[in-house]
Amino acid sequence: MKRNIVSFYDLPGVWQEEAKSNLGDLFAEECSYLEPLSDQNPKEHTLWDLSTCVRLKGTGIYINGDWFRYNAYISISNNSSMLLWIDEAGETATIKFT
Repeated sequence: MKRNIVSFYDLPGVWQEEAKSNLGDLFAEECSYLEPLSDQNPKEHTLWDLSTCVRLKGTGIYINGDWFRYNAYISISNNSSMLLWIDEAGETATIKFT
């Protein structure tokens, strides 16, 4: 799944409020986020900020028989994570959950 990477100011108002409640006013405005899909809402979905994203040299992994190349990850919990391939311009990310 490919998602745009956006600034706080590019988020719709309801998602800006979610960012502030998660991170505080000042820090929320400094972060980058995976753009929420138009059918998502803060009550049912996660706003992924990239402040906890760990960047790597490009590597890859087989997931369900498919090779996925990634250069960043976000740890979630219970040995799960979100793997990301962030493009060179930092404008989009292709994501996979493990």
